Amino acid sequence: MTIAAAAALLLGAMRAPASATAACTTPGWHTVTGTDGRQDVINSDNWGGGDACMSDDGGPDFTITSQDVAATGSVLAYPNISIGCYWAGTCSAGSGLPILASALTHPVASWTTTDTAPGVFDTAFDIWFGPQPYTGPSTEIMIFINGQGLPAHSSTEVTINGVQWWLTLLPPTASKPWQYVQFRRATSVTSVKNMPLMPFFSYAEKNRWLSPGSYLWQVAAGFELWSGGAGLASNSFSVSP
Repeated sequence: MTIAAAAALLLGAMRAPASATAACTTPGWHTVTGTDGRQDVINSDNWGGGDACMSDDGGPDFTITSQDVAATGSVLAYPNISIGCYWAGTCSAGSGLPILASALTHPVASWTTTDTAPGVFDTAFDIWFGPQPYTGPSTEIMIFINGQGLPAHSSTEVTINGVQWWLTLLPPTASKPWQYVQFRRATSVTSVKNMPLMPFFSYAEKNRWLSPGSYLWQVAAGFELWSGGAGLASNSFSVSP
């Protein structure tokens, strides 16, 4: 879910991908069995007017089978897999979330993808923080590991985990009252293994974009689709908060 998707809502493990369950509606979400028996959520998330359809085999993976809406200049959908809690308070079992940001020690994420598809897209983690009890998000951190045909990135460079990233910030506004922080990997990859998340969080805390008193609510991994996207796949996903 992107910042615009969240605004709309505010207002109103390794297996090969296989076709078993289709999720083609908005929100089109359902639970699957994640790593170590944990519950994950798969969501087609056609929040921007897209019509993305997905298939999965009941495990922590999915494939985008179609997305036919023409480009509009903005994100159409964010098909994703996640752990944690959605805005309405529905939480996936066994995720360990929400958890106080200051209580995090060494959260890591692993994700393998298939990133060959026509269209314009980014391959990104979407991570949400907010208060407890939850009344809306306070910070959204997106970590782009890959993409195709994307708009120009920020010129601000940062180094995290020994890797160069382009940093983009969007401050809170009346319609999107949370801080948006985007890290876009300068050299794209299709997978990460045990990628430390704490350095991203610490960087945001140091710059006062993230409060240590907020709670980590959700970690999602998916594809923001600007056009096309059929054939993109999340092949495995795990997060240890």
